[in-house]
Amino acid sequence: MHTRLACCLLPMSLAACSDYGVESIDGNPDGAGERLLQVWPEALDFGEVAAGDMVTDSFTITSTGTATVELEPLHVHGSGAFTFIDADVEGPLAPGEFVEVVVAYGAASASDEASAVVGSDAQTQQINVPLTGAGVMPDLVFDPQQVLLQSFDGSAVYGSFVARNEGLVDLVVDSWVLQGERFTAETDLPGTLAPGEETTISVSYTPLEETSELGYFWASSNDPDGSEVATLEGLYQLPCLGLHEAVTRGYVDIRSNAEGIIVEHEGEDEEICIDRWYVYISEGTQDAGAGDPSYVADDVYGEEGSIELTRGDQVLFTWGTSQAPAWWCVEQTQLTDTSTSFHFTGAQVPSMLLDTMLGTDFDPNSLVWADMRDHPIMIVGRERGWASLPAGGSTLVEVEVVNMGRVAGVAAVSETIPAGMAASNFDLEPFGEDWSEDGSVTYSWEVELAAAEDTADDTHTIYDSQTISYVLQVNDEACLPRTSTPEPWVSWEDSDGTVQEAAGSPLIIECW
Repeated sequence: MHTRLACCLLPMSLAACSDYGVESIDGNPDGAGERLLQVWPEALDFGEVAAGDMVTDSFTITSTGTATVELEPLHVHGSGAFTFIDADVEGPLAPGEFVEVVVAYGAASASDEASAVVGSDAQTQQINVPLTGAGVMPDLVFDPQQVLLQSFDGSAVYGSFVARNEGLVDLVVDSWVLQGERFTAETDLPGTLAPGEETTISVSYTPLEETSELGYFWASSNDPDGSEVATLEGLYQLPCLGLHEAVTRGYVDIRSNAEGIIVEHEGEDEEICIDRWYVYISEGTQDAGAGDPSYVADDVYGEEGSIELTRGDQVLFTWGTSQAPAWWCVEQTQLTDTSTSFHFTGAQVPSMLLDTMLGTDFDPNSLVWADMRDHPIMIVGRERGWASLPAGGSTLVEVEVVNMGRVAGVAAVSETIPAGMAASNFDLEPFGEDWSEDGSVTYSWEVELAAAEDTADDTHTIYDSQTISYVLQVNDEACLPRTSTPEPWVSWEDSDGTVQEAAGSPLIIECW
């Protein structure tokens, strides 16, 4: 639909361009006049439009020059939500004539954008008219869109995600389908979700062999964006065991010889990953901190800086070397030619001591001994790094904090219990409980520890220590084939007033 109107042109006496030595202006031949177009309004905003509705608006194209303009066919660049009605707008447009262009908008998304492109042989050969509209519609969202279902022992694993209507009108989910034969899904869908409403989709994966598989949960609805899909990643992979768990399970032998400390994998088929600097305490003068100098704290299992052992492998932490792996004695009377075994609690080397060990000084061990002499040096570990129990079952947990330094200090110990687990029967009542939004609770203790002392014959060092025990119960909802509690922490005030800290190893729990 368009209308052409001609208006009267008033005669005017004007000097010809050639009178000033100019033959043409803007490509127009002498005396042909100017070809100019004006579009009004300059943009169309259709506002909010309900899904399924169609609204129209219009703009006019007016020839405002003194010469006829040839219009090209109109077209839309951008969202297909905008279309022309009676779009046969082309051909000549004499001076003063105008044509009305009607645009229809049918919402395709919550934010639609396009441009109506007006082309011609006018001085400005292309005019873009911005077109905008906001669809009031349902919006189906899966959160998260990818779910990892990882089995460490071949048993079924479970997870979930939510289907949420983030739109402004009711969402009608009419069907869903699950692809992947070893995946299952339970849901209340099909159904209707009001704006902001969500429902949970529970999924599971049961592997047959060590591999990775993908599954897909598809849902169709009245969301104009089309079907929504969530990707399910099923993974059956034996874990790489941390050293403390491997020691607790009896998979590792730790001993020493004149060269250093030997860690040997003599257990099951699972790999063992050593990716921390640990403290090794013996009954003789063999106490040491050992690890890989190339280790970077942000590395993960399998990356450079982590030592991986398969069944039958061993690693030798060599004394007095700057090459990886290495160890530094923390007793000045160390007898390196004595073979001994170690009490290993998964305590990590405190950062202040590790900085000295990895320093660039010619004789870092002398500095390590100076640190041990002049500061309290706290470490925290566990008597066990692994537990296996049934759903609703419980296990005794023992956290041990030790002062290895020759200066007394106060150790502030903290232990976090994840949601779905509960701690009780403390042998030493905590002085603080800090509840987090995720349902976990952190317990805190303070214990005074005396300075370490050497024996008269220098055969070993006597350390002051405190063991904190409690009963940990795992509720049904937290019972997984493999989970863990966070690392325990200890902090203390150094001799110069600086607050230092150290971590232990997590407690790995296999629940059945």
